[in-house]
Amino acid sequence: RDKVKEELGIDGEELEIISRAVFASGNLEIAKYVYISPDAISSGIEALRAEVPILTDVKMVMAGIRWRKVENYLDSASELAKKLKITRTAAGIRLGLTSPKIVVIGNSPTAIVETLRVHRETSVEIPLVVATPPGFTNAVESKEELINSGIPSIVVRGTYGGSSIAVSIVNELIRVASR
Repeated sequence: RDKVKEELGIDGEELEIISRAVFASGNLEIAKYVYISPDAISSGIEALRAEVPILTDVKMVMAGIRWRKVENYLDSASELAKKLKITRTAAGIRLGLTSPKIVVIGNSPTAIVETLRVHRETSVEIPLVVATPPGFTNAVESKEELINSGIPSIVVRGTYGGSSIAVSIVNELIRVASR
């Protein structure tokens, strides 16, 4: 944490969130890639205190989150995915994002794309998106599109990321919200 604070010159909840991402990745360099929109932390904490459910892209993310209301629709998504010609993770987001939810995406860039599509089509309230999918295929572009969308978000930019990072960020927000 001290190295992150020294490197970025930040403090408070933002420092704690970025430090969790660093610890989860084992990579101090990732601190430079964590984007936190101005309203992301407060919006996320407020939503958690109001007991808004969390929707995840994959079960691995769901399994790591220490919150009583975590949803994942991957197992129910095959038919919709085939019908709409989208990935199962995208279909799972479409199935689950029918009411206000915090969306946590640790693995699938297509889940980010679908989150943005559902938000545009339905105007469903999304108090926070945590997006940390790694990779080279559409990961960078979808994360930047999320940042530019205006939805409160915490994003690991570039090709860095992973499910464990998403989980660590959300669990830190839960810890703060539970105080």
